[in-house]
Amino acid sequence: MCAQLSPLLPCFPIAFDTVCHRSSLFWPSTITFVNQQQDGGAWIYVGSSVMGYGSGELSIGPTDAGNIIADGVKFVMRNSVVSRTVGWHETDRVEIVGQWKQSSSLKGFLGLTYLHDDQRGDGSLSVTFTLSAPVSGSYAVMISYTSDKQRAKEVPVTVTLPGEIVHVVLVDQTVGGGRPFLVGKYDGDAGDITVKISNEGTVGYVIVDLAMIVLLDHSECLCLPA
Repeated sequence: MCAQLSPLLPCFPIAFDTVCHRSSLFWPSTITFVNQQQDGGAWIYVGSSVMGYGSGELSIGPTDAGNIIADGVKFVMRNSVVSRTVGWHETDRVEIVGQWKQSSSLKGFLGLTYLHDDQRGDGSLSVTFTLSAPVSGSYAVMISYTSDKQRAKEVPVTVTLPGEIVHVVLVDQTVGGGRPFLVGKYDGDAGDITVKISNEGTVGYVIVDLAMIVLLDHSECLCLPA
């Protein structure tokens, strides 16, 4: 099938399944297939991504099905983006248990300073963040820490959603630091979401900086394939 794109272009085969590959700072890579034989000349929605500090990437192709057309990319963020960020020092929204130590020796923290447990690993220390989800929906839950080879590889992070729905994730703090790290994506009702970081059973330094939630369906990534 040939598609006449404009009076100045010849008629040539257009790819049926075009690979649209996108990733963001918080999000793993996602692949969407776009049919370039139809709906040209308009913005084509290819999915949603959480965007934040830093930059993301969107690439188009390759495919063996025909020629690929790449024209432009547009990111649209709604004005009513819902997100909440709480640093460890915000005492009205944070519960600190035990004698944590403050530090700023390694770069990559987003708050004023960060906390560490001095490699105690005995479960006696924890920091619990409380973040208010104003509406029901799907939320990305993130934390921030500084990475180093001396960090703990299995830091327990407990996410509690409204209705006492609990998820426990082990985070490797030797990697992925210096930016909000995605703990998980969860569906929940409006209300408080708590994020608890502890040093139970850990080997190495446990780092605490901040916690963040983002309502996912308020960030959109669009791609113009033709």
